[in-house]
Amino acid sequence: MDQRYTKVGHGEWQIHFTRQRTKQLVNEPLKGNKTERIHNQLLIKELTDRGVTAITALQMVEDVSKGQDRIRHKIEILDWIKARDPQEYPKRPGGWLVKAIKEDWQPPAGFQTRQEREDQARAIAAELAARVHVA
Repeated sequence: MDQRYTKVGHGEWQIHFTRQRTKQLVNEPLKGNKTERIHNQLLIKELTDRGVTAITALQMVEDVSKGQDRIRHKIEILDWIKARDPQEYPKRPGGWLVKAIKEDWQPPAGFQTRQEREDQARAIAAELAARVHVA
């Protein structure tokens, strides 16, 4: 339908609603080859596990302008916030995540990726091991 509102008389309007076919869209096969579909399904699960609706997760994953790396990065930021300070964790993590992805929010000060934290922990462990062998 082209118009959402139709004037039917003086001060009288009709509003036209269109039901979205969410269940049908969610159940449609994902795009891409088998490997891409598996990666997409896993990414959709990561998003829905954090409160994003299934249809929104599907749309975001299949929207190439968002990029899967951006989506994974924002998930990592959200997980980092939860691990660092649960008090700062958003009340609606799904909504936070959708906005962060769409608006490409920058990470908060002090943010370190999981890889950076693991590298730092290995470096500290190696330094401690070297001190023990020297002593």
